[in-house]
Amino acid sequence: MHDVADIMANSETEDWRSPHFRQKVTSQIDDALRKSGNPQMMTRNAADIERDVFSKAKSRDEYMCYVARVLVFARDVGKIFVSFIDEMLQATVSELILFASYIRVGSKSKKCEAK
Repeated sequence: MHDVADIMANSETEDWRSPHFRQKVTSQIDDALRKSGNPQMMTRNAADIERDVFSKAKSRDEYMCYVARVLVFARDVGKIFVSFIDEMLQATVSELILFASYIRVGSKSKKCEAK
């Protein structure tokens, strides 16, 4: 993952606890969330995620490991989401009608009747 490599390279020369470095990490997280394409991921606040990671980390290596996990997770969730959307777009009309016929209405599951 290119973003993680960039952050790791910069972390060697800059204090990982500095506001400037943490802001760069927050920007990387924000980019990863936006690139995921997943609406749920895009509603997450990158600054909150970074703060959570920072509060859990006891060392630079641990911090960078957590950041890498967040970035990889956002990337992987994005791939899954895009794959799901692609599958839905490629589904035939009859498959979509079949899928729609089993939607939940209220607390009971109802089968839609074709007219």
